[in-house]
Amino acid sequence: MLDNLLSNALKFSDPGSTVTMRMIEDCQFVRTEIEDQGIGIPTDKVGRIFDRFYQVDGSTTRRFGGTGLGLAIVKQIVESHGGQAGVRSKQNEGSCFYFTIPRPHRKVRNRD
Repeated sequence: MLDNLLSNALKFSDPGSTVTMRMIEDCQFVRTEIEDQGIGIPTDKVGRIFDRFYQVDGSTTRRFGGTGLGLAIVKQIVESHGGQAGVRSKQNEGSCFYFTIPRPHRKVRNRD
């Protein structure tokens, strides 16, 4: 998941721009975010980017390669672990892809 999200962030960003990865932990979930300063996603396309084989630019002359499976795979893996995947994006300003995974429940051992 991380390889795919980081690769996408780098692919869709200009050289020298910043890509940030952060992990936020609370009592129930761990949230991972990959944020870039790349080309962003048009508002009307955001709802489909986790669909299998979907690409924002599906033309034969598109600038970026790929099969359109990476984000669908990320979503499937996250959901199979009881989490959720999503994105916030603004065209020409960048994107923040994120996913949450439930924290494992730890057993407390008595020290007698």
